Amino acid sequence: MKKTFYILLVVLMAGGIFCYTSWNRWFHNPPEADYMTPDFPDRITWTLGEDIHSRTLSWRCGEVPDSAFVDFVRLGTTDTLQVPATGTVVESRSGKSVFYQAHFSGMQEEAVYAYRITTGTQRTPWHTFRVAAANNFSFALFGDIHIPDSLLSSMVAVLDTCPTYAGAAFWAFAGDMIERPTDAYWCAFYDALGDVPLRRPILACTGNHEYLKALVKPLDTRWVHTFVNPANGPEKYRGRTYYVDYAPVRMVVVDTDGLAGPADYVRVRKWLKRILADNPQKWAVVIMHHPVYSAAEGRSNPLMRLAFKGIFARYRVDVVIQGHDHSYMRRNSYMDGRATTPVYMVLNSSPKNYRQKSNPVADCVGYGERFYQYVIVSADSLCVRTYRAADNSLYDGFVIWK
Repeated sequence: MKKTFYILLVVLMAGGIFCYTSWNRWFHNPPEADYMTPDFPDRITWTLGEDIHSRTLSWRCGEVPDSAFVDFVRLGTTDTLQVPATGTVVESRSGKSVFYQAHFSGMQEEAVYAYRITTGTQRTPWHTFRVAAANNFSFALFGDIHIPDSLLSSMVAVLDTCPTYAGAAFWAFAGDMIERPTDAYWCAFYDALGDVPLRRPILACTGNHEYLKALVKPLDTRWVHTFVNPANGPEKYRGRTYYVDYAPVRMVVVDTDGLAGPADYVRVRKWLKRILADNPQKWAVVIMHHPVYSAAEGRSNPLMRLAFKGIFARYRVDVVIQGHDHSYMRRNSYMDGRATTPVYMVLNSSPKNYRQKSNPVADCVGYGERFYQYVIVSADSLCVRTYRAADNSLYDGFVIWK
């Protein structure tokens, strides 16, 4: 009896020490400084609609809702449309903003459009953007960003201005676009991207750093109003788990940090099975923050493998894009000794690097470096190229043929 008591006492003490040392990691949120939302439209962001012909434009302006609309015209024509916008007051821990959104449909491939935003008495200059062609397009791809710095600015400049990459149809992010959900980090992210979100749609995935720490973690209230994504996901995950048909690719985004329990996994797994089984597109690409296969030995997400690995293989997902591990990895699937799909990738664009042993079964790894990706899609091939951010040299690449 006495022996059992001492064993229980040691277990309780060890558990208490573990909880004490892990408390900040689990529950501490750095305070958010008070902020005021400017009385002119900022954080103007294009996001993709459910298909290539639709878009949503969002922005924030002031703290009291006002009338708002977008003047919109296809260059080469004289018919200017006035598209109404709706505003929503969004409160965070230390301030509030009115976020607006306007929805557009019927956009034509390879057409150039001009637009300007009016909110109350404030009006932006005219901006232009181009809709890329379907069946033959490209997009840029980033892993975790966390804290923007000069090297991220360099990546943005290369992808935005170099003729080789300037035709990207959209830019995609695999989560942790901000370090923590505070206005200061949102400002840093938008400062680093410059006017890119005004001209190119952003395909965004949530990461754990967009969530506040808690027993049941809430997503930053600003996220779904900043990135207004298609509402075609499971009911609890509208705007966070969704898909976009940019022919010939079905881009599927999964909010893995919002999977709080078994019921969430079942709900999202059921949705994934349906939208992958009924995929009318030739290609399927999945973006999710937490890896099915980690880039590092000793790190593991068994629930991700249990819930999603079989579905990705069964329904012929081509590439699974992931982040979270702050290192680079490519891991092919194999059949009869030959490389096949899905190809699992873990991406890193962050200045934060972890010391860890590489996963010995990976086909390519990269540690202590930062990368960006450029993906080229055509009717019969999907080409992924990974570049070092430091010198823009090619680090890894592969092509899938169909």
